[in-house]
Amino acid sequence: MIPIDDEILNQYIDGELEPSKLNEVMEQLKSSEADRKRLNYLQIVHRELGKIKSSETSSGFTELVMSKLEKKFKVRKEDKFFILSISSIFLILCLGIIIYLFINIISDPAISSSVLQKVDFYIAYFTKFNEDIKEILSPKNISIAGSIISFGLLTLIYFIYEEHKFGKRKLGNN
Repeated sequence: MIPIDDEILNQYIDGELEPSKLNEVMEQLKSSEADRKRLNYLQIVHRELGKIKSSETSSGFTELVMSKLEKKFKVRKEDKFFILSISSIFLILCLGIIIYLFINIISDPAISSSVLQKVDFYIAYFTKFNEDIKEILSPKNISIAGSIISFGLLTLIYFIYEEHKFGKRKLGNN
């Protein structure tokens, strides 16, 4: 007894089996009630699928779809060009302002010393800020903060659950 799958049964229905395979399938169908039932179901499906009429598209369908795709891609190219243009203008303006400020700082020694003092101040400030952040985000502090947040979330979930139960009870009484 050979196993018959749906693919072989579909080939049998379509008349696509080789003669030797066809004889084996026919013998199998004679001896197996389950395979005959599967064949009947597949024949019903085959008949019903044959009744479905194929729909035809209009003659200009392909041209219509292609023209819409071309318009869509053309708009995207125009959008990219617009964004690139605006970005370039913005970048050129920023670069011009930076160059102007740099030239003014270099040319005036009084400004350059005060600017350097301010830059030194800000560098020291951000260095101290960075050290404070490292201390705050140490593994010990992270685990404490995580525990506090977890406890808060569990408490919140408990109250939401209780409120949900209360709401269900209230709806059940009405």
